[in-house]
Amino acid sequence: MLTGREEEQYRLRKAYEDEYSQMVVIYGNISVGKTLLVEDTFDNNFCFRHTGNSREKTRKKQLEAFRISLKDYGHSCETPKNWLYAFDEQKTVIKASAESKKVIFMDEVAFLEV
Repeated sequence: MLTGREEEQYRLRKAYEDEYSQMVVIYGNISVGKTLLVEDTFDNNFCFRHTGNSREKTRKKQLEAFRISLKDYGHSCETPKNWLYAFDEQKTVIKASAESKKVIFMDEVAFLEV
């Protein structure tokens, strides 16, 4: 449970409730609670979630980790050969979601090797 993040949670909820799709970027210093803010605000209810990992040094390993995230949401596929194909596979997961509003949480994007 978060304390003292009411304004940030309000802004995230407002973006979610808007009639148009929103892309929200949260940035800040390490270990200040950005991930916890999103998890708590949306109660871990995501249409899709992937977290970049600094240990996955090569693009191939990162794409394999992304394939595993896709699998976690019920989509089986080969490891995408690049990010264009990876995000194309991600669309399948998003379209399959029964939720009328979808939250896609891409965490630690800076670690994704392009």
